[in-house]
Amino acid sequence: TDNPNGKWPMVIGYNAIIGLIYGYTYWERLGGKQLAEKTYQQQIDKLRQEFQELENLKAVILAKEEAVKKEEEMKKQAETLQKAAEIEKNLKESLSQEIEKVNKILQGERKVEQAKVLLAKLEKLPALTPAEQALLSQLYLTPEQLAAIASQAQYLTKEERKEILINFPEFSLPLKLGLINSGLNNLGVNTLEKKQNFVQLNHQIYQEKNNFGLTVQEKENILLTAEQKNDLLKFAVEKVNLTEEQQAELTVIHPDELKSFALNEQQENLLTTLAPLTREDKYSEENFGEVKDTYLPLKTKFLQGEQKILQKATEQLKKQLSQQELQANKQSILDSLLVFAEQ
Repeated sequence: TDNPNGKWPMVIGYNAIIGLIYGYTYWERLGGKQLAEKTYQQQIDKLRQEFQELENLKAVILAKEEAVKKEEEMKKQAETLQKAAEIEKNLKESLSQEIEKVNKILQGERKVEQAKVLLAKLEKLPALTPAEQALLSQLYLTPEQLAAIASQAQYLTKEERKEILINFPEFSLPLKLGLINSGLNNLGVNTLEKKQNFVQLNHQIYQEKNNFGLTVQEKENILLTAEQKNDLLKFAVEKVNLTEEQQAELTVIHPDELKSFALNEQQENLLTTLAPLTREDKYSEENFGEVKDTYLPLKTKFLQGEQKILQKATEQLKKQLSQQELQANKQSILDSLLVFAEQ
């Protein structure tokens, strides 16, 4: 202990310890512990934040990868759907073409079958006598007018009538004459005499059309007389036979409703054919070229006449029934009186 060199280290060590104690005490006094804890907490928070950012980045990367994957899947699905749509379109086009082919085949088969049926009916047309053939060959009518008469041949359907109208120009002369003859028969011009009158009327009208250069008086001289027209109308209108149902309806219908009274096809055709005969053939500059409806007036006049006949017959029947009822009542009273007298 007396060695001075041995004391200095002890002094220095002692002083160092005292300094450390003093420094620590001073550090604590300045809040060093709180600062250390705060610094530690800040470091921990920073690490947590960085970790969270890493987690977020990882999630973003995964989301992007998932989006890319879904996009690729959607592209594949779109390509698949497009291919499917193309396949469906091709199938529809192929199916449509096949259906069209089948329809054409069926239509062709139906037309062939319809043609066979029509041909079978045409083969059953009544044979023309030489007189009828010679007579009908003299008709002065346009091809359209001849076709219109031919289309009224018996036993034809509406579709078959249309076929006759369309194909009439292609028919042979014997077939044309046979159809015209059958059409006239169906329209009520069904005897040789009636056909002669029809052809005669046709010739007179034809001559009238070819004489437009004549004076009014000369034109009127070549027209049918009123008596001739009336005779022709009379025998033709008598062929318009009403059914029992039509007669019953006509008996009670109001005169204002006669224009709309329902006629069957044959009745309408006959009245339409006869209607031009009711036109007054007067030539003047005022009415030249004017075509008036002659069908409805003829129809109305015909129905008015038939209605009067039917109503008169109905009244006579009622009177007859009333007289019979009166006679029966008288007889009943007489019988009662006789019985009373016997008592």
